[in-house]
Amino acid sequence: MRWRLTYLTLPFLAAHCSAPPHSDPFEGDGGASSVDVTASASTTSSGGGSVQTTATGSGSGATLTTETSSSTSPGGLGGSAGAPPGSDTGGSGAGGDSTTTASGGSSTTNNVGGDAGNGATGGSATTNDAGGAGGTGASGGTGGASCTPTEEVCDGEDNDCNESVDEEDVCPEGCLGASFDARSYLFCDRPRVSGGNSGSARSWQQAMQYCQNRDLNLALIESEEENAFIYKTLLHLELGGDVWMGATDQEDEDLWSWALGDDPDDWIPFYDQFDEEPIDDAFNDWREGEPNDDGGEDCGIFEDLGGDEWAWDDRDCQTQFDLFVCESVD
Repeated sequence: MRWRLTYLTLPFLAAHCSAPPHSDPFEGDGGASSVDVTASASTTSSGGGSVQTTATGSGSGATLTTETSSSTSPGGLGGSAGAPPGSDTGGSGAGGDSTTTASGGSSTTNNVGGDAGNGATGGSATTNDAGGAGGTGASGGTGGASCTPTEEVCDGEDNDCNESVDEEDVCPEGCLGASFDARSYLFCDRPRVSGGNSGSARSWQQAMQYCQNRDLNLALIESEEENAFIYKTLLHLELGGDVWMGATDQEDEDLWSWALGDDPDDWIPFYDQFDEEPIDDAFNDWREGEPNDDGGEDCGIFEDLGGDEWAWDDRDCQTQFDLFVCESVD
């Protein structure tokens, strides 16, 4: 399946900001976009019930209304009233007594976090300005960190602090950037070579060379979280088909390693195929019965199982696939 080149924003990415869960947006005061936010909190009093708090946002914050439970002892007021990217402030947290644990909403762009109610903590601003004021008996929110401009690179981040991501054609044609856990990735679909020639499918070695020419490496997956990030990004980009990764047993049959660079001495063994055991509890996500070296399969892929499911498999290294994932390495 082919895919359109669009900028990538995902919860797994090391992004500068995120918005709280919300429903359909509407226009608030001053034209700022805001949202309805639903949150809940409970009292610390004995036998207390719970309260659902509904926040109706606007460009300058949020107004809270409450629905109390039928419990004989009222539950604590609370919940967070947040704001989406582009809003001026986070919402104000509710709360009328010291048992309230609600927080003020967090501002997602360049301004202030919301003020909190009694016994609550002020919201935190995520970039550049101040956190919200704390309620009675509580502390104010944490101020956001300022953005320090650097050269824009293809990593799904706003490196130059201009509120745009990977602009000015910093990504190779046919690839999109993403970031996870302080590493950058390229998700490539038949990327073009220098000179603008037509993109072509690549063998494992050709895909590795493409990555290395850009000071990257075919992806090596070291945790369940990183693996989930790869799968979610492939789904987000609507990619379909098998995808080259950096796993191989070309150097030592049945000993699967992450091919880190050209020197096999630098490779990282992670799976013993003969004993069907990971090495030193290394993470793996092999499909059941794989790897099986069927017909001399010595290179690893993310296999598209259909239905939004993926797993690892082995393939002949000379097979050509449209897709591969590069990763920055230390």
